[in-house]
Amino acid sequence: PTYSSQGNTVTLLLNQSMLSLDDGIWFIDVSMSDALLRTSGKVRSSITFDSTAPTGVISGAERVAEGEEFQLYAELSDGYEGSKLTSIWSIHHDNGTVRAADASELLQSGTLLLNLTDSGNYFVELFVRDQAGYSVKIQHNFTVENIKPQVVLVADGLQLSGAQRVEVGPGSNWTLDGTFSVDN
Repeated sequence: PTYSSQGNTVTLLLNQSMLSLDDGIWFIDVSMSDALLRTSGKVRSSITFDSTAPTGVISGAERVAEGEEFQLYAELSDGYEGSKLTSIWSIHHDNGTVRAADASELLQSGTLLLNLTDSGNYFVELFVRDQAGYSVKIQHNFTVENIKPQVVLVADGLQLSGAQRVEVGPGSNWTLDGTFSVDN
């Protein structure tokens, strides 16, 4: 370490690589001696060295059905205990739509709960930034599969199923109703 002083101010310069210090939060105790060898009390300070970007991986389902609830998990690290990371989730659909994760979809900073009703190919992107300003984007691809619609036809109160056939004669007044059909 090197230092300089000006009046009552002492500046201490620390070089992480010269001191062979890993990334992390370090506590430094400093005391000074004057020309008469009188020693000051210790002054403790913390300093954070962070010279690398965070890393991470997202895990979770790769195939889900429309309307199926599922979770994605992010394991994130900045390489040392006590690091503080901020993250933003975004959801990308192959139809071109992009949106941020809704507050109700965030169970906690590293867990996302989704229930998507539009089939297609998706990827989620997690943008992660550490206190030093280093950032990384990590992605996870998955597919939401279309669920085959269920058709329920009712003809004048008679529910039709399978290969059932109804013939209507000339001049008959029938009502065909499909409101009990379901498509996610």
